Amino acid sequence: MNVFRWLARRIRRLVSRDAVARDLDEEIHHHLELEARQLVREGLDPEEARRLARIRFGGVERTKERVRDARGGRWLEDGFQDLRYGLRSLRRDPGFAAIGVLVLALGIGSVVATTSLVHGVLFRPPPFEEPGRLVSVWYRLGSTGGERGRVPAPDVARLREDAAGLRGLAFLRVPSEGVLGGDGSARSVRVATVSPDFFSLLGVQAARGRTFLADQRPSVPGDRSQGPARTPDPTSLVLSHRV
Repeated sequence: MNVFRWLARRIRRLVSRDAVARDLDEEIHHHLELEARQLVREGLDPEEARRLARIRFGGVERTKERVRDARGGRWLEDGFQDLRYGLRSLRRDPGFAAIGVLVLALGIGSVVATTSLVHGVLFRPPPFEEPGRLVSVWYRLGSTGGERGRVPAPDVARLREDAAGLRGLAFLRVPSEGVLGGDGSARSVRVATVSPDFFSLLGVQAARGRTFLADQRPSVPGDRSQGPARTPDPTSLVLSHRV
């Protein structure tokens, strides 16, 4: 059976509950009349026949409940009745209604805020190109109980040669606190040391200005063997291995 058709029929029955109840009452009354007539033909008094017919039939209200359960959608009918009762109660006590709406709004707002935070921290991928392919490389320090240690800068070039299965390898030193000044003021900022190909590997651009130029960058942070022709432009504010 089509679910939407079934649901539409249940809703129509809820809207026309009085008509459905009348049809059920008429059906039960007709059944009792037939049973009473049969008992009269068997020789019973009409009054006694109707009484015995009701006894044999069982409780009328209980039968109605069984019929409603057999038709299905009882949960929908109960929910509709609870909703109507709740609306009537709110109309009788508007102050309580206002408090209830406020509490409900606060609850929904907190759930939405928490869900957004969890999604942003745990489920939303980083804003990089192909974030699912990003991996981290580090050293295991056996002398300190197997804790992670950063890869020395001179080893990055050797890792690039050995890691043939990687599209690229960039260097990142854990961000630290730094001081940035300008116009006579200074403020604390987060500073990280990265290799020049860090930005291109992630597929990101600088929020302001530029990143590294091809003829100004050594292969890894701390590598000064490239000569003065590859030193940073002193007129540019590029936070690099020389800062």
